[in-house]
Amino acid sequence: MFKGVYCNKFNINYNTIIKTTTLFFQPIPVSINNYWPIGFTSFVNIPITSFTLNYAVKVTSYPCYHDRVVFYQWLAGFIDGDGHFSVSTSIYPRLYIEQEPKNLSVLLFIQSMIGGTVHQRARDGCYVYNLAVRSKMITLLNGVNGNIRNSIRVPQFHRACALVNITPLPIIPLTLKNAWFTGFYDADGNVTAYFTKTPFIVFQVTNKFSINLDSFMTFFHGNIYHSKSNDVYKWKIGSRKDVLFLYSYFLLYPSMSHKHNRMSLVLELYHLVDQRAYKETADPILKNQWETLKVN
Repeated sequence: MFKGVYCNKFNINYNTIIKTTTLFFQPIPVSINNYWPIGFTSFVNIPITSFTLNYAVKVTSYPCYHDRVVFYQWLAGFIDGDGHFSVSTSIYPRLYIEQEPKNLSVLLFIQSMIGGTVHQRARDGCYVYNLAVRSKMITLLNGVNGNIRNSIRVPQFHRACALVNITPLPIIPLTLKNAWFTGFYDADGNVTAYFTKTPFIVFQVTNKFSINLDSFMTFFHGNIYHSKSNDVYKWKIGSRKDVLFLYSYFLLYPSMSHKHNRMSLVLELYHLVDQRAYKETADPILKNQWETLKVN
């Protein structure tokens, strides 16, 4: 989360049927300078609901995902990145999503929205989400219809639809008012801070095929590179202007994965860079904030 003056949380606990719901009001900047040379210009309070389900893990839900259209846009992106529609072992289609333990909260969030089961795989400790109930799969397939666009996932989606007599819609053209980008980023993206002589931030998204990354370059600029070491393609942005533009998109459709925690440090890093907190001659308070940021 933001440090110091950037973020204050006010916790209000309510007893609910689920267990305990904690409502966070988190100040988030909504207007910024072009290159962020000074700081924030305004704030808006966004309520963030957190709750627990089957596991002792906090699940965060943002208001935008209470809109079913937005939720299914995000989910389609997440499925495009890490999901799999299976039709080989059953007369009904199934959805599988595998995640590392640090992303368990994402699977629990999906479970809370559309049902399904989550279990831990013994051999590697990963968690697997499984949706197999026909009626729920029909709801899911209708929900993401038109937003599945991964070149591998589209044929799987079409086969799943055929089993339950759903007609696949043409792929909906992407815009910045679609949460798909966040879903795909939650599955296959990351943000890294490089503490070099002049520190900078890089956002990247990885996929086996470059065609599945083209839309990121179209809307957020950057470049696509081929990594020969593991034969994948990576879309990257590193300029402050591009990073802050992507960040402004994530304010509309926040990350639901563990990556949100690091992403929330972006503004603080730029603020401290502008204050030259990384210099040996920096003010001790700023220097301490910089060293703390590097640990995070």
